Amino acid sequence: MELVEWDGRGARGGVDLMKMPARGLSGSLGLLGVLLGVFGVECAAGALENPSGLARLGALPDSGGLHGQYWRLLTFGLLHWNAFHLMLNSLLLLVAGPTIQRRLGAGWLMATFAIASVVSGMAILYKHVLAPAAGVSVGASGGMFGLLGLALMLVWLAPAKRPTRIVITLVVLCGFAYSFSPGVSMVGHIAGFAAGLAMATAAAKLRPNHSSKPTPLRGADQVTC
Repeated sequence: MELVEWDGRGARGGVDLMKMPARGLSGSLGLLGVLLGVFGVECAAGALENPSGLARLGALPDSGGLHGQYWRLLTFGLLHWNAFHLMLNSLLLLVAGPTIQRRLGAGWLMATFAIASVVSGMAILYKHVLAPAAGVSVGASGGMFGLLGLALMLVWLAPAKRPTRIVITLVVLCGFAYSFSPGVSMVGHIAGFAAGLAMATAAAKLRPNHSSKPTPLRGADQVTC
């Protein structure tokens, strides 16, 4: 996968994703490492596709009641139903994460994921307060849709290579189309995406020079998005 970076004068040559400098991928790989680590705990606990096992690890109950366990609003976004679920969210992370880190830094990437995940959890919880159900909700997709929302704003409201805009836009559209699938939380995805758009607005006000163009890299490490 080729990524390109805008340097203010034009696009420089693209580079292979696997050869990107750590400066562009460190945040995404760090977050991916956390998700893989938690998935390993799930496997060891026999919690995959097991609602009661996932509930013990921090899933969000679909009954609509947290009983004071508000930490579930964060932990549910680190858990996954199975390996396919984790793979889909990992792909979203690798699409949106590098663009965000190069323009705003790894801190914004992590903060956006955490905030969007909590907002997504709150929306899911409110839905189940109105319409309680059996089972649990898990998955990082609320946070990932937050990253997609932020990345989408960054590449459309500031200079960016056209292929990057097209890829991120198509991933967003496909993500929302997939959200109509049975067992997938459209509410959670919309809430997470809205949180990402809000983070983009905050970035434009707090870091206008950084959100308008990617952070330049030196020498041979200069790449574009």
